[in-house]
Amino acid sequence: MNRAQCERGGWQAAMRKGRRLRAALLFATMALAAAGTVTADPGTADPGTAGPAAAGPANAGSPTTETSADSVDILGFRLGMNREEVEAVFRRLNPEVKLEVHNAYFHYSDGLQELQTETFLGSLSGTVRHDRQTQEILTVTVDFSPPPLAGRVVQITRYENNIANPITRAQFRDALVGKYGQPASQKRLHWHFPADRTLCSNPAASGPLAANLNTLVQGRDIQQKYAHPEQCASFLSFNLRGDPVKGVSARMVDVEHAIRSQLAASEWVAGLQEKAVAERIARGKGPQL
Repeated sequence: MNRAQCERGGWQAAMRKGRRLRAALLFATMALAAAGTVTADPGTADPGTAGPAAAGPANAGSPTTETSADSVDILGFRLGMNREEVEAVFRRLNPEVKLEVHNAYFHYSDGLQELQTETFLGSLSGTVRHDRQTQEILTVTVDFSPPPLAGRVVQITRYENNIANPITRAQFRDALVGKYGQPASQKRLHWHFPADRTLCSNPAASGPLAANLNTLVQGRDIQQKYAHPEQCASFLSFNLRGDPVKGVSARMVDVEHAIRSQLAASEWVAGLQEKAVAERIARGKGPQL
């Protein structure tokens, strides 16, 4: 199996006890073919079904104080899922899906040599609908938390282009409101939940939001948000392109767990580096005088 490596910069993490670490996250990409056919459960999408609310159970009304991060979905994908659950959703949407598995690792140093952690699951990506005649394509990428709190979905992104038989923006918005309730803002299609928590992030931000504390946590009292991530709401954001809508992008982020996992990863890697430095120093020889 071919393994291509590419560097993905920008993984930055603030560490507890005042320590900070800038770590580069590397990905090894490989193809994973789905085997067999899985019968779709009631409420999940038919891969050939058009429309913005084709999959997943609907949430009646706007998110409330009781709405949790794992109760809202994009095409059946939910925050907090594990790898097996994510793969099952991909295969319900498209039994022949080929998943791209992105493995990752952190860099650190003993002061002389560059070292790295063992690889861990970074994300799964797959095309759940692709009409070669119309070039309509719908893809989903699911990002997982890094170790030591590894294996939990912290971000879900959906991209859809060249939509065949597109509907108007008003129709698309009505479908989203029917599924997710009224958005937090009438100008933007953003939802955050539970509703009584603070929106610590900018839902309109671009890039690998869940993997970058600098963009994940914004506004005032940033250190307070690091210390108490339970005050931060998860969010869901949709961006519609054109009228009628020919393209859609959406993102949902578990902000609390993304903060916790990045802080834990930063402290973990810092501990590995401290240990490596101490071991290198212990192996050193005194000067010949």
